[in-house]
Amino acid sequence: MTIKQMAAEHGVSYGAVRGRLVRGYSLEEALDPNYRRKKTGFKPKMHTAFGKTQTLTEWARETGLGYSRLQHRIKSGMTLEEAIRIGEKRPKPDALHVEYKGEMITVGELSRRTGKKYSLLYYRITRMGLTAEQAVDMPVVHGGWREGAGRKALYANGCRYCPNCDECPFPDCKM
Repeated sequence: MTIKQMAAEHGVSYGAVRGRLVRGYSLEEALDPNYRRKKTGFKPKMHTAFGKTQTLTEWARETGLGYSRLQHRIKSGMTLEEAIRIGEKRPKPDALHVEYKGEMITVGELSRRTGKKYSLLYYRITRMGLTAEQAVDMPVVHGGWREGAGRKALYANGCRYCPNCDECPFPDCKM
């Protein structure tokens, strides 16, 4: 019986059997469809935190944090417990903080809580000078292509900022 026939009989492709034989597998190992060689001498590094010892892959799976994120934090000098405790979402130190309903939060957190786009809230707070409550309460004005303007512009009844251009409180309204 040829190797090609034996491979077909065992349900393994001929190329896989031939490659395994070239790499030094025995004939039985090469014909086994479920055979996987184990790495010799390889031991994964174990990490201990909170009284429990596991590999970094297992810690990543258990905590929901990415493997590379944990690895980077450990390489930068944190202990595994610190790397896990700081969590996935933490505000950047230079993030814009605003007061909303008596609480200081970032614009990103305000966006998550209210469902309004971050860019919209950021623009309204920084450029328009609105408070967080005003920025959230102001209706979202959807625009489209404005004829003759030659560019995309947000407008509603002709104004970029508010529904009624006659009552627009913003001095830079040019509509």
